[in-house]
Amino acid sequence: GQVVAGTGSAISFGFKPAGIYTVSAFGTIPSICSTVIPMTGSAIITETPQVISTVSVFADANPVCAGTLVGFLASPVNGGVDPLYEWFVSSISQGVPSTTNTFSYIPADGDMVYVVMYPNQTCSAGNPVSDVILMGVTPTSTVEFTEAACDTYTWALNGQTYTASGNYTYVAGCVTNILHLTITPSSIVEFTEAACDSYTWALNGQTYTVSGDYTYVAGCVTNILHLTITPSGNNEYTQSACDSYFWAVSGLTYTASGTYTFVNGCSTNTLYLTITASSTVEFTDAACDTYTWALNGMTYTTSGDYTFVVGCVTNILHLTITPSSTVEVTESACEAYTWALNGQTYFVSGDYNYVVGCVTNVLHLTINAAVTPAVSIVESANNVVAYPG
Repeated sequence: GQVVAGTGSAISFGFKPAGIYTVSAFGTIPSICSTVIPMTGSAIITETPQVISTVSVFADANPVCAGTLVGFLASPVNGGVDPLYEWFVSSISQGVPSTTNTFSYIPADGDMVYVVMYPNQTCSAGNPVSDVILMGVTPTSTVEFTEAACDTYTWALNGQTYTASGNYTYVAGCVTNILHLTITPSSIVEFTEAACDSYTWALNGQTYTVSGDYTYVAGCVTNILHLTITPSGNNEYTQSACDSYFWAVSGLTYTASGTYTFVNGCSTNTLYLTITASSTVEFTDAACDTYTWALNGMTYTTSGDYTFVVGCVTNILHLTITPSSTVEVTESACEAYTWALNGQTYFVSGDYNYVVGCVTNVLHLTINAAVTPAVSIVESANNVVAYPG
């Protein structure tokens, strides 16, 4: 067997194959005696198979956008209780080994991340190194959009519909999309217009020749034009008047002859006007019982003032009506009779008329032939008496 000199301390026999070993020792205890004291013991060496330890590493994101904090997780196999981990980035240690199996940092593009595990496992074969994670880092960018819409807006990038103005963000990969959105409520403005023949709408510059409702959208405002188109027309009037004329079409009064124009809507009205100064002609007449006025053909039976207008001439008739009457006279005369009323002398009996005004004088006349009288004279006392014969 192997002889090993004593040292007064524990003795190591080195690595031995598995098996049962007997250890014998001979020695003295100088402080007691010099007699050799034999010692015998045994040891059973059991061989434990070597264990292969491994470690894997996982990133919570790869590739990532620049500036992103990335976490890594080490997953051990046969690491034992509380193995130690040392993290490396592109072969540079990130700190002393520790029992923490996680690591996080902000990577750069092309970084190589791995971990070395120091197992706390009996018979572990060495310190395993994980696979390398090659980090991909994409630079970040920002794209801005400015939009305006009526009532709502659907952003094609994310399919979202917005109803309020604001700044909205949508991240796609490493691109930050910012939408500057203005939402305007829709509104309607209505216009009512009338025109002759055609109408040009200032809002859109369009000319219309037919009545109707027309729409023009400007932004979020819907403008509606209620349009009435009337064809133009001409109306002519010829009038005569005395002193002045009130034209109902224009509401004006004219005092002189002339041609006057008034435009009403789409109609041009023309007035050809003759003004004649008024005049008055007066007539005074008297009649018996009735009177027919030749100017107007009217017959009057009562006294009064009567008016008849011809054009601008006012004819006034001052009329006196006297009832007719008859006065009869009966006369007789010898050979001839002179009627004092008319100075006429009549020699023949008859009925004679003489009208004075409305009085008809009737003369019933008897003319007697002349007779030579016979006279008898008688003397009586002192008187002479003549008796017609």
